[in-house]
Amino acid sequence: MKGFKFLQWSLLILGAMSIVARCAKTKVQEENGILLLNDKTFHITKDYENVLIHFHKSGSKKSQDVIPALEEVASILKVENPAVAIVRIDCAVSLKTKNYFRIDRYPTMIWLSKEVRKEYYGGRDTDDFLKWIRRRSSVSFAKITKLEEWTTLKEGDMAVAFFGDLNSAKGDVWKQFPAELGDIRLGHIVSEALAKSLNMDESHPIIAWNSDKMEEYVYGGNFDYLSVRNWVYDHTDHLVSSMSKMVSRRVFKTEKPALILLRSETGEASNKAEEIFRQSAEGLCKSFRCVITDIDADRHSKTLSFVLGLLPTDQPVFIIVKSGKEVRKYRFDAQDLTTGQLNKFSNDFFDGLLDPYYKSESSDTPLVADANGIINLVGAKFESFIKNRDSDVLVYFYTDRCERCHSSGPEIEAFARRLTGQSTIQVAAMDVMKNDPQGFTVSDLPVVLYWNKGNPDDDPKRMKGPIVEKSLEIFTK
Repeated sequence: MKGFKFLQWSLLILGAMSIVARCAKTKVQEENGILLLNDKTFHITKDYENVLIHFHKSGSKKSQDVIPALEEVASILKVENPAVAIVRIDCAVSLKTKNYFRIDRYPTMIWLSKEVRKEYYGGRDTDDFLKWIRRRSSVSFAKITKLEEWTTLKEGDMAVAFFGDLNSAKGDVWKQFPAELGDIRLGHIVSEALAKSLNMDESHPIIAWNSDKMEEYVYGGNFDYLSVRNWVYDHTDHLVSSMSKMVSRRVFKTEKPALILLRSETGEASNKAEEIFRQSAEGLCKSFRCVITDIDADRHSKTLSFVLGLLPTDQPVFIIVKSGKEVRKYRFDAQDLTTGQLNKFSNDFFDGLLDPYYKSESSDTPLVADANGIINLVGAKFESFIKNRDSDVLVYFYTDRCERCHSSGPEIEAFARRLTGQSTIQVAAMDVMKNDPQGFTVSDLPVVLYWNKGNPDDDPKRMKGPIVEKSLEIFTK
C-alpha cells in the first residue's frame, strides 16, 4: 500500500514538473529570431549546443546599436545552423543571471558551449559575428534532405551547398569555407535523390545559387581549396554584393568603408565600369565592402537619393561611404573608367587626398526667411550658417517622402510665425533629400536640432518626442 501511495505521489510530482516545464517554455519570447530570456527561462539555453548571449541594459545606446546585426545573424543561423541560439538578456531585470556571469558593462557578449564559456571581443558587424560563430560551432551547414529545404536556403542573396561525406577528402576542403563566407548561406545535401535532381553527383558535388542572375551552377572541377574558392566567388559575386535591405544596413553601420558602383542595365559605360570593378574586386574588396546597385531598380531609390545623394542621370558613378558620427561620401564619375583610375581613387581615399562630397541645392539660394519666418537652408551654406550665427538657431530636417514630416511641418511653421519680430531665435529648414548638413548625419526623420548663440563649437541639442508648437516653445527656453 505504501509503495502504491509512493508511486501516486511520484506521478503527481512528475506531472507537476512537466506542467511547470511546459508553462516555462510558453513564456519564452522570441523577437526577430532572438530568444528573450530572463532568470526564470535561462535554463532554455541547455537545449542548444552553442549560445551567443547579448547582455544588455535598457537605455544603453551601444546595446541597442548591436541588435540589428544580431537579428540578421539569428535569421541566417536559423536556416544554416539551428543548433546555435542567439539570446538577449536585460540585466536590469535578470539580476541573478547578471551576477552569475559578473556582467559590469554593456553590451557584453558571452559564448556558451558544452566545452567552453568565452567572452566575445570581436567586431559588431554581421560578418564579424558569423565568422566567429562558424569557427566555434560544431555544425556549420544547414542539413538539406529535400527540395523545399534547398529552396529555403536560397531565400538569402547567395547560397552554396555540398553533396557528399563531410569526413571525406572533399568534405575536408568544403569545411574550410564557413570561416570566410560571411554573406553566403551554406548547406549540406544528404539526399542522393535530391542531388541527382539538381544534376549533382560525386564528380559535381557543389551547387551555387546566385539571386541576382536567378541561376544555379554546379561545380565539377579540381577539388582543391583555391579552385573551389575561386569558383564559388565567381558564381556568387561574393566579393561584390548587390544592394539589398541587408547590404544597405551593413554599408551604413560598419567601420569598413563601402565602395559602391551606381550603374544602369542599359548603359554601355555602366557595363564597362562593372567589368573593371569586378576585375579589380579581389584587391579592392580587402579594404572596402564592395557593392553594385542598379539605378533601374526602383526599390533602391530611397537609399540612392536620400543617403547617397544620387540621381538616375548620375550613372555610372562610384561612391565611397565612410560611416561614423558623420557619414562621409567621396564621389568619382566613371564615364571613361580605367583600372588605373579606379585604383587611384581607392589609394587617394586612404591617403586622405579626397574631399568629401556633399549634395546641395543651388548655393545662390538666399538665406532669407519666407512668409512663415523660416529660412530655406541648403547644404553648401549649412556649415557657415551655423558657425557664423549671431543668434540661437533651430533647424528642422525633413523630406517630402517622410510621412511624419507632413504633420510636423505645419507645427514648425506655426512656431516660426509666433517668433517673427519678437525673438532672437532663427528658424531654418533643410530638405535632406536634396542637401547634406556638413558635419552631421540625420536619420529617423523629422529631426530638430538647436544651437545656442554663445556656444559655437558645442554639439546641438536634439529634440525628443512629438514635434508640436507647444513642445518647441519648451524645448527652446
